[in-house]
Amino acid sequence: MIRIAIKQSAGIILDLHVSGHAQSGKSGHDLVCAGVSSVATGILNACSILAEDSCFLELQDSPKAMIHIQVKNQNDSTLQIILKTAVIQMETIKHRYTQYINITKQEV
Repeated sequence: MIRIAIKQSAGIILDLHVSGHAQSGKSGHDLVCAGVSSVATGILNACSILAEDSCFLELQDSPKAMIHIQVKNQNDSTLQIILKTAVIQMETIKHRYTQYINITKQEV
């Protein structure tokens, strides 16, 4: 299962963590995992290019796939747009493939 954990405060995303594997198909044919991985990689790249100094980025490949984005500058509106877009994209995938993705939001 893919696990997505979002920490937020008053509508500001503070932390985004994506981990796991969907296991919705054979290795190399798992479309759910491929979709989430594509979104996650794009979001990491966007953060790195457009909001480089505003967040801490971490990527771990196999065997334990994981991305982690920790916000350092809560006032960076570009970073917030990127992160909110990521959440919308992940929720869109979850809507179709509910059994393979778990999204939790924590208000801190």
